[in-house]
Amino acid sequence: MERLGERVFCKVGAEAVFCAAFPERGFGVAIKVDDGNNARAAEVAMAAVIEAFVALDDGEAGLLRSLSDVSLRNWNGIEVGALRATDALRGLGG
Repeated sequence: MERLGERVFCKVGAEAVFCAAFPERGFGVAIKVDDGNNARAAEVAMAAVIEAFVALDDGEAGLLRSLSDVSLRNWNGIEVGALRATDALRGLGG
């Protein structure tokens, strides 16, 4: 929210619930992810939704992409997986 100002307001809740309001667009969204971990899939999904619905400059787009396309590394720094938003989710804003 610091970076995007009044274009989006986000709130994370318990058990992987993310909500956001898009005042310029006149709507809000709520995302619930079944894994219950608010630092994993819910964050990736919300970042992709924000990317889809908010006009972003290059720096903002890079920041959101770093949140919606995450490498998972083990304690040795080796990439062992990834969390990525689908193309369908990224294309919601049309």
